[in-house]
Amino acid sequence: MSETPKPDLLEKVVQILSSEVTTRTLREADKKLKAYVTDIVQRTAKKLMTMIAGGIMALIGALFLLVAFSEYVNETMNSTWIGWGIGGLMAMVIGLLTYIVSRR
Repeated sequence: MSETPKPDLLEKVVQILSSEVTTRTLREADKKLKAYVTDIVQRTAKKLMTMIAGGIMALIGALFLLVAFSEYVNETMNSTWIGWGIGGLMAMVIGLLTYIVSRR
């Protein structure tokens, strides 16, 4: 009968050491990768929140300008409705143009 050769002590030590080194290396790489991804997510979230806040402020400003324009046209033309019609038409055209540009 043939005997299966048993791994000697040196092979066991090398296997244990390589396993330990691999485990530690993977743990460190995992920690660094988590820190990197977390940093990217946090920076992206901050930029996104700033963009949203800026967009909201721009919309509020545009609304005030539209109301002021409509009131000015109403006062200039001695009318109660023409300014609002022209302002609404302008808002619709700007919205349609923005939509068309965003589809490209």
